[in-house]
Amino acid sequence: MLDPSQLPIVSKNKKGEYICLEGNRRLTALKAMTNPDLAKGTDSYDGFSVLHKRFSALGISAVFCVVMTRDEAFPWIQMRHDKGLLGIGALNWDAVARARSLQQQGKIDRWIRVIEFLGENGVDTDPILDRIEGKVTTVDSLFQSSAMKTVLGITFGKNGALEVAEVDKKAAVKLFSNLLDEMGKETFTIARLRTVNQQQEFLEPFRSLGFARNASAPDAASDLDADSDVLGDENEAGTTPKRAPPQPLSSAGARSLPSRPRKVLAEKGLRIRDKNLNAFYSELRKLNVEKHPHSAAVMIRVFLEKATYVFLTTMKVPCNGKGHSSWDDAQLKWMVEAALGKLDPQDKMKDLKPARDIKNAGKSLPHTLDTLNQYVHTALPVPGPVEILKTWDALHPYFSRMFEMIESQEK
Repeated sequence: MLDPSQLPIVSKNKKGEYICLEGNRRLTALKAMTNPDLAKGTDSYDGFSVLHKRFSALGISAVFCVVMTRDEAFPWIQMRHDKGLLGIGALNWDAVARARSLQQQGKIDRWIRVIEFLGENGVDTDPILDRIEGKVTTVDSLFQSSAMKTVLGITFGKNGALEVAEVDKKAAVKLFSNLLDEMGKETFTIARLRTVNQQQEFLEPFRSLGFARNASAPDAASDLDADSDVLGDENEAGTTPKRAPPQPLSSAGARSLPSRPRKVLAEKGLRIRDKNLNAFYSELRKLNVEKHPHSAAVMIRVFLEKATYVFLTTMKVPCNGKGHSSWDDAQLKWMVEAALGKLDPQDKMKDLKPARDIKNAGKSLPHTLDTLNQYVHTALPVPGPVEILKTWDALHPYFSRMFEMIESQEK
């Protein structure tokens, strides 16, 4: 066997005991078939009682396992369960399981710290997790923002630990519950938190629930740490927009600014001169992601290639080698690399980071080339509508800058 996780993976502790790292469910099922009393009080008890007789007749008393350290086992376990790494055959990790696995490797997500805090203080977190499933990257990016401290007074310490004084716990529970409730709504999308200014604007209605109420509100996004915004802190014109005035809380509790629900793939705003590509774009603005997720995922890859090709040929960017004589037969990653070289030769535009991820091609992110190719060339399941929209939104600045440069040249 090439994949050791086909067998249970165990690790030996200091007491000489073996701790199961992978295969817990399989071993639990074997134990319950050996001794059905272990399942007493559960819905599975009757089933295991029936299986016990048949299983006992087989005379199985031991199973083969693979012995590894936690560090050795982690890549195999992650590959088996993480859908982003094509772990489709086994039970896929949900957002919590994925975060806990990374936590064991010392990679702490702040959003999971908040969930743990709420659970420790009597909040039923299952409904919250159901609502934010598929949005956890966006949720965590907000908790990574320095606006959490400047607007709400919330800080995270070493290893992402949430720093809340004992006397403030009740207030913090209310704050995070309201905040996650808003982010769990269908109307909430990554587009609302793309810039530092937007992050601050989103948090302003929650200010009275936070711990920085007596502090003066920052009058510009310059008071925030721009590096906390993974998708850039500039608008399409390259300037930082002014912050909108704070919105008061209603009597019903904290509410963010209203947003129109979006169910179609493509966001409006691209000015495309090419007639055929513009017609294609118009179709994508009608494509319902909830009804046709696979088609939407594939169309992102198709539009990316067509848009990049139009840009390179219109701007007369030369195809310099790479084994290709023209852009007609060039690989997409080389096309994106050439387009970025024209758009952002100094690699300074933060909102083009997702496009640079495509150029680098090796990272397993929703918008990278290996993931986009998976939608086209395999029959594997695609992510949910929220993740698909997040992928489009991540690449929207790249599309926008290309068409703006074309328009500028034609003028």
